[in-house]
Amino acid sequence: MALELNGTTGVSLVQDGVVTAADLASGAITSAALPTGSVLQVINNSNSSQISTTSGTFVETGLSLSITPSSTSSKIVLYFVSNARKTTANTGAVFAIYKDGSQLTNGNGQLIFEADNSNNHGPMVLHQVDSPATTDSITYDIRYYAFNGGTTYMSGNWGGNHLTAMEIAG
Repeated sequence: MALELNGTTGVSLVQDGVVTAADLASGAITSAALPTGSVLQVINNSNSSQISTTSGTFVETGLSLSITPSSTSSKIVLYFVSNARKTTANTGAVFAIYKDGSQLTNGNGQLIFEADNSNNHGPMVLHQVDSPATTDSITYDIRYYAFNGGTTYMSGNWGGNHLTAMEIAG
């Protein structure tokens, strides 16, 4: 145990490794006081929607979230997890993360299916680190397109669609 000498309350014992609400002044630990790399906030949006497209250009999926960074030096770590499926031979899907309506990733989430006509599905995972340099609200959303003229689905039927943003202290 450590001793604390305070001019107002006198001497008291402070247990090592134990901090209670009474030990802290209101607002004593702020995000600005946390070290670089600390997780400042986590925002998540999930659904079990299934959407389909035959479009060869990116379409909105309806899966989005907004986050307001607490500092211009913060990083935003983004994760997207879903499943995609197809019912048309020789087709596939390309997924991307958009930031305030502009493509953030370069379609790096690509899922190519087998050449048969069966109802194939597979997991889709995207990960991106963004350096927004702002304290304004940012909206991230997921978009995708089908290629080779087939029909593809973003399907929450197998575990849901999940988009997560984490603010990391810079």
